[in-house]
Amino acid sequence: MRSRLTKIAFCFSFVCLAVTPRMDGARRYSVTDLGDFAGGEDYSQALDINASSQVVGVGRNSTRFRAFLSSIAPEGNAVLVDLGALPQLPSTRANGINASGQIVGSSSDGDKSRAFLWQPAAANSAEGSMTELPGLPGERNSASATSINGAGQVVGYSRGHAWLWTPNVTNGTTGTAIDLGGLPEATGSLAIDINDSGQVAGISFVGAEHAFRWTPSQANGPAGSIIDLGGLPGGTGTSQATAINLTGAVAGNSFTATGQQHAVLWKPNASGSALSIIDLGDLAGGNDLSSAFGVNAANEVVGNSNSADSDHAFLWTETDGMQDLNTLTDATGAPWILRYAQSINDGGQIVGWGTFDPDGPGDIPPVTHAFRLEPVDDVEPAKLANISTRLRVFPGDNALIGGFIITGTEPKKVIIRGLGPSLRGVVGALANPALELHRGDTLIAQNDDWKETQGAEIAATTIAPSSDLESAIVRTLEPGAYTAILRGPGQSSGTALIEVYDLGAATTSSLGNISTRGFVGSGDDVMIGGLIVAGDVGQRAKVIVRAIGPSLSDLGVPGALPDPTLELYGANGTVLASNDHWRVEKESEILASGFALSRDAESAVIETLSPGNYTAIVRGKNGQTGVGLIEVYHLQ
Repeated sequence: MRSRLTKIAFCFSFVCLAVTPRMDGARRYSVTDLGDFAGGEDYSQALDINASSQVVGVGRNSTRFRAFLSSIAPEGNAVLVDLGALPQLPSTRANGINASGQIVGSSSDGDKSRAFLWQPAAANSAEGSMTELPGLPGERNSASATSINGAGQVVGYSRGHAWLWTPNVTNGTTGTAIDLGGLPEATGSLAIDINDSGQVAGISFVGAEHAFRWTPSQANGPAGSIIDLGGLPGGTGTSQATAINLTGAVAGNSFTATGQQHAVLWKPNASGSALSIIDLGDLAGGNDLSSAFGVNAANEVVGNSNSADSDHAFLWTETDGMQDLNTLTDATGAPWILRYAQSINDGGQIVGWGTFDPDGPGDIPPVTHAFRLEPVDDVEPAKLANISTRLRVFPGDNALIGGFIITGTEPKKVIIRGLGPSLRGVVGALANPALELHRGDTLIAQNDDWKETQGAEIAATTIAPSSDLESAIVRTLEPGAYTAILRGPGQSSGTALIEVYDLGAATTSSLGNISTRGFVGSGDDVMIGGLIVAGDVGQRAKVIVRAIGPSLSDLGVPGALPDPTLELYGANGTVLASNDHWRVEKESEILASGFALSRDAESAVIETLSPGNYTAIVRGKNGQTGVGLIEVYHLQ
């Protein structure tokens, strides 16, 4: 199904516009029931998944709990493979799996527990062998392994001591375990997860639980430093770290001032030296309770929240916030309730466990089974439905100048709007904006007050300007590059907004770019760009946003902004990305896009966005002012 423009509500960081085209779009998943052990008790829980879609967890056979591996293809039937057990320790649980198919967990008999490492006979094989990991000296009978990274390093805990086991280079089944210690004055600690850089996330007990991140002094080295991740501002101070991704972001839980547990994400800054905490909230209508269990490289977090009627699995993303996974799936063949999402890989696959009634409601109670969620990928890319820029308009060359490109082969119907008086809450809004539309040197259309020329046609779009003094142009345009210029009458100045909306989303052509030039001031007079990604369920749009300043001098523009900074926000006000100099982050990806900037002092962010509303803000570093250019390109 193709994307479409309907009614959307869009708010900038400083002003909420009274325009409402709606977005209907969210990621969707297919559900795979991973089943249970043959002859077992209809019970399984999936706890981790690797990049090859191999899933591990725990199930119950006819007598006890056992660790399992499931490595089915998306179209195949699920079969749980029993991983066996250590001698005299028949109950097992698989907690983690790495890209090579190595699995770690615990094997126990009720009185004692020992950590194990399961090695596959070959890559992606369901056959292999289990060996004991020694844990810490003197603590062997209480050891549990919780996670393993790509280098084969394992973390776990023994009687309240967090440990890290590193394999020998020549023999991956033998190695050395070290005590990771804990925060100052801690009475114990637990290591829960480890990433491929050797960073460890866990819990340290300093009176209450404190989330920590341990970082090795060198890649995969045994020595390192530990930091207290802290808790929610104004909260009880209690926190837990449960998962860590490749960038060092940590997912976990923290407690509010009223003692409610909320899922949180500790997100590192550009250098990785400091982390800020984000409260992920809870599902609407619930009991103000949520827990995070997994996070991938895109900072997508999965977990569980107490919804209105029961425990429900959630997915949290920086663009869409917390969503109930039960609303994002097409669970055919059985009425699922997805209760716990335990892990998410970098491909977006999610595993966990839930309940369903295979025979429908009746006297037989629902069964508890592990599931795997597969992102639905048979959809077209999303499109840009709206691109806009707000800026202070000055006389002469410092008018608001917007360029946009229509890509494809078919004509595209658009509306261009020039707003001023309706910018509620904006001091010094442009009183009477006038709009011109050019293609090259040719003036295509112009408008001062929108009702004077195309009043009926503009009103029929349902997004006519709310002030009669504002301007608008509706045109069906051939693919190509266009320029819209917004000025005030005479030598007047003021803050204004220029917008382009896609009115013909059924065509194969699309808005591919907007670039707006103007004078970037300080305070509220910074440059604010908005974009709306329109699409259906599961669609994504990859975009690059660029902030240009010093290279404008090469084009003869006087007073160019010397050092622009750039921030990209989601609809809920979350900072999705920020950049000062474009080579600092994602340099190789920006170079590969073909949109690298000519000056290192200029800024860019490149992101793949879900349908929704986004805001980009360009400022001058340290309060600088000057002429700047903001650009948004849709990368096909």
